[in-house]
Amino acid sequence: MERQISILVVDDEQIVLDSVKKHLRKTDYNVQTVSSAQKALQMIEEMEFDLVLTDLMMPHIDGLELMKIVKSRYPKVPVIMITGYAAADTARQATRLGAFDNVAKPFSKVELITAVNRALDFVEQMRASEDSATRDDISDS
Repeated sequence: MERQISILVVDDEQIVLDSVKKHLRKTDYNVQTVSSAQKALQMIEEMEFDLVLTDLMMPHIDGLELMKIVKSRYPKVPVIMITGYAAADTARQATRLGAFDNVAKPFSKVELITAVNRALDFVEQMRASEDSATRDDISDS
């Protein structure tokens, strides 16, 4: 049996958390939502996530800092930045720091699902590549 895909969504606005959950409701994903980066870091320690979506502007620890922490601890977990500040320089900075993609608020269901599916396809390709390399290592033994 395949493991269910787990997605962590981090945003200090409940309306955004509700929107993401609503858009992903008909998927088979396990979607967890938290309202702060601190809570996100606790969740990441307790559970394995395949994808993180985080708001850029949050109190205390912003989305860029959260992304840096996630990427340093779990480099294979893609992070999608959600921002109401869709300036090109912010998107470039997030990408330079390791964001897989950016989704501007307000986002449509199609925009969100497209970004999520691209990130999860990337995760699947990485896993398939690792599985293939592991099988090659075993057969070389």
